[in-house]
Amino acid sequence: METIETLKAEIKKLSSLAVQTKMDLHDLEHFQ
Repeated sequence: METIETLKAEIKKLSSLAVQTKMDLHDLEHFQ
């Protein structure tokens, strides 16, 4: 079973990825 720390790290990684994706999509909207 994964530890709390591992899960926290995964969540942090996913949320930063989500933010990055949101920024990329935002940039794409400006190019159209």
